[in-house]
Amino acid sequence: MLNENIESSFGILKNIIFSPNRIFKKIGKGEYDFAVYFLFGMSGLITFFKSFGIKTYKNNYFVNEHFNILMSFFNIPQIKWLFAFISFFLFVFFMKILCLFLLKKCKKKHLMLGLLSVSSAGILLQIVFSVLHYILSQTFIYILSYIAFIWIVCLSIMAIKNSQDTSYVKSAMIYIFSGLPVFLVIGLTGLAPFLLWLVSPVVFG
Repeated sequence: MLNENIESSFGILKNIIFSPNRIFKKIGKGEYDFAVYFLFGMSGLITFFKSFGIKTYKNNYFVNEHFNILMSFFNIPQIKWLFAFISFFLFVFFMKILCLFLLKKCKKKHLMLGLLSVSSAGILLQIVFSVLHYILSQTFIYILSYIAFIWIVCLSIMAIKNSQDTSYVKSAMIYIFSGLPVFLVIGLTGLAPFLLWLVSPVVFG
């Protein structure tokens, strides 16, 4: 059983790069449930441990000291991490509502597993960028980080399409309209918390 789950996890990591549509279809059949939850948990642990290497900035911009203390609290990396993952699940909840509204149906478990499986790409990106940090200039890494985020968006739209048996256009609409309120409140972190601190807090933090 353990060997099967390990093999499934590596299968997701490989196919999320070379054949994402194939893995999203298999996920819908219940073949990779444990592996998906495991990889999502790993993506959360990686970013959580990274948060301890991020500097906390105290807020002194406002006249009201209590407000400064409150804003400083939300600047604590571990608090950012918590809100990012909470926002992500809120993002998924909005997707479920929009699926029901636009498609008149929602395969909830398939949608959830498909979106969670995208975190496997986040794990790979965290590993790759930890190496690139020592090879490339910071400016070039910033550019690559936005390309990486676009890749995550594309994978998420594929996950929606395959989970709900719909078109790319409708899948993109569901992603965009579900993500807009989350983005306006917390930023990119709520859409892809597994990319937290991929480069620096300036980009995804």
